[in-house]
Amino acid sequence: MYRGIYAHFSQSLGNLIKNAIDAMYASEQKVLSVRTAVHNNAIIIRIADTGHGIPKERMSKIFNPFFTTKPLTASDERPTGTGLGLSSAKEMIASYGGEIFAESQVGKGSVFTVRLPITSS
Repeated sequence: MYRGIYAHFSQSLGNLIKNAIDAMYASEQKVLSVRTAVHNNAIIIRIADTGHGIPKERMSKIFNPFFTTKPLTASDERPTGTGLGLSSAKEMIASYGGEIFAESQVGKGSVFTVRLPITSS
């Protein structure tokens, strides 16, 4: 059992999954995977996609509030965003002593890893 507020985990993981789905919008092959494990006294959740990937020069900004590459609105079915999903996910996970790490390759996809420490409380 892991103690926490359901809405924090639901919103955080939901934001990561939504971003993965959005990243695959124009991809020929769309594969989303969610894997969980326990390793070194921590819960590990990995969310991977086969989306467009994140260029290296943007990686340092992806958790900044209001940073987005998506339009706020769109007249077609393109994904839209406010730039608050990743920053709020990171903040909520950090409130439990956790971390979110991102790895990405342009044209191949991204992997977001959530690490939540298991505490003895």
